[in-house]
Amino acid sequence: MECGGIWGTAANALLCKRVSRNDTLARPIIDGMRASALLFICLSCHAQNPSFEQVGPLISQDGSRLVGSAQETVYLHNNPAAHDPSFDEVLTFLRRDETHEYRYTPKKFMCTEFAVMLHDHAEQAGLRCALVSIQFTQGEGHALDAFKTTDCGVVYVDCTGTLSKEPQLLDVYNTIAYVEPGKPYGRLPLSVGGIDPNRYSHYEKVMRLWNCEEERSRDLEEERKGLDERNRALEQEQGQFAHFNGRPASPEQADQIQSNIRDYNARVTALKKAQEAFNAKVASINKIQLALRCKYEMNPAPVKTIEAWWPK
Repeated sequence: MECGGIWGTAANALLCKRVSRNDTLARPIIDGMRASALLFICLSCHAQNPSFEQVGPLISQDGSRLVGSAQETVYLHNNPAAHDPSFDEVLTFLRRDETHEYRYTPKKFMCTEFAVMLHDHAEQAGLRCALVSIQFTQGEGHALDAFKTTDCGVVYVDCTGTLSKEPQLLDVYNTIAYVEPGKPYGRLPLSVGGIDPNRYSHYEKVMRLWNCEEERSRDLEEERKGLDERNRALEQEQGQFAHFNGRPASPEQADQIQSNIRDYNARVTALKKAQEAFNAKVASINKIQLALRCKYEMNPAPVKTIEAWWPK
């Protein structure tokens, strides 16, 4: 199943742009009462917590300024008391956080806004977090977050949501991200990425498994059709036996009928075993596809640069 992601509307997919220091900036516009309220909370955390430090504008190594989807200057709010968490702490925080549930809105609430919101939520929770900007060999860049965990090293996190309004799909956008220069950007849901959160080889392994399972799904569809044909043939044969039921027959005919019935029963047993094996294969594929309920639509170009703004 394909889920609409950040590259689902390519014509409008303004992700994480850079502008020169002299560009005029517009204020962000966020749709929805809930999103507006929470964004206000994020932006006002410095006022509520005077000990927090407001950081920005964020200047890249090339001198450009990181801006949001409405060309506004990006500011972060760091908690001087925040600590580098364990990976379990990161997972606990992400499972409680609701950033990924916000609707992705082109040119209004996109990857940068998701990343800033998650960063500020993490800092408020006492977890030291970095905002990360990646650029690709072609196309627009992307914003995400990172944690320097005490047991798993640097772990990238991407909570960029979706255009979809289906609530049952939202949890798949709470993801571990896989970033490696020269290779495509990757995302995996927490239940899958959490097994090995910072090795790109794990992402590649899962993708190979996914592609393999998709191929197996196509093969199983052909197998299902074959089983259905065998079942229909046996049902027709069963009707023929009913035709002979109660009718007089010679000893030779009776022996032939009994032989046919034994052969029929053997083929019924074989079909039952084949159906059980088929059901086991289907269950195996469903288990994998339940964990990987969508393929994230992302910039397919290789990652070119990675830049992170860590709290001091």
